[in-house]
Amino acid sequence: KPAIVWRDLRRYYGLRNFISTNLSLSDHHLTTDDCDRALEFLQNRYDIIVAGSDEIWHVERKAFTMPFPNPYWLSETLHCHKIAYAASANKLAYHDLQPNDRDLMQRCLQAFDLIGVRDRHTFTMIREWGVVPPDKMELVPDPTFFMQVPRNDSKTRQRLLRAGVDFSRKLLGVTFSDPMLNEGIIPHFKRNGYQVIAMTGYNPLADVNLRGCLNPFEWAQTFQFFALCCADLFHGTVFSLKAGIPFLSFDYYCNPTYETKLHFLLDDLGLLKHYVAVQRLVMRPDELIIRAEELIRDHDKG
Repeated sequence: KPAIVWRDLRRYYGLRNFISTNLSLSDHHLTTDDCDRALEFLQNRYDIIVAGSDEIWHVERKAFTMPFPNPYWLSETLHCHKIAYAASANKLAYHDLQPNDRDLMQRCLQAFDLIGVRDRHTFTMIREWGVVPPDKMELVPDPTFFMQVPRNDSKTRQRLLRAGVDFSRKLLGVTFSDPMLNEGIIPHFKRNGYQVIAMTGYNPLADVNLRGCLNPFEWAQTFQFFALCCADLFHGTVFSLKAGIPFLSFDYYCNPTYETKLHFLLDDLGLLKHYVAVQRLVMRPDELIIRAEELIRDHDKG
């Protein structure tokens, strides 16, 4: 649809402008998918290299995924200090890896001076492999928890008003467009006077679609205005937590063998009442609505 294409283009150029304005790169930088070229560029150029954060160590042999080997594993051939910061191998089925891939990963990890990982799955994988001494590895928070999010920023508020957000109504923020969740949740809240705000992908049932309207700082600030957020994005959960609002977190990647980073986060905080495993979803829509209403009613704003 032309309107969606326009939003995607606006989002692309908006993010590119945000990067050029807020991230100062040196004259010596490289963007490539070629691992050998990247390692050649890095060799003998730096004293310390930091890899991270996010799912830099998640590997899948599928189309449109990061190839392996890739520079984020920082080859043992690099002559410098190597540090991983808040790295994640979320969803990596490491028991099923090909031996050659596993051996290369282990050699790379063994060469790190310090490793910070942000979920139990990655921590367990490295510990089981036994290639990193315990004093060189730590569980650390996702770095966005350290971001200072302004409260009631007037510029962000004006941007949202221009996009159609009605602050006189209760707001339901959503980051999904799943038909099952749409039809099960959104109509109920609309009937109860909520305005539905879609934060990321286009959602046909939303009253306002913000894709392409906000820069990353504004996106993070918007969560504070919601009476409830239904998120299928990890950082949708993070910024709901930071905003101190009621939320439900939908996990599409739950696996009985490997714990996801979202489950670990909410389990570690004692907040699994906010967690919904979509692949094992047995609750009817009305049960989800009851849980959401209970979270709103029992929410401790302090």
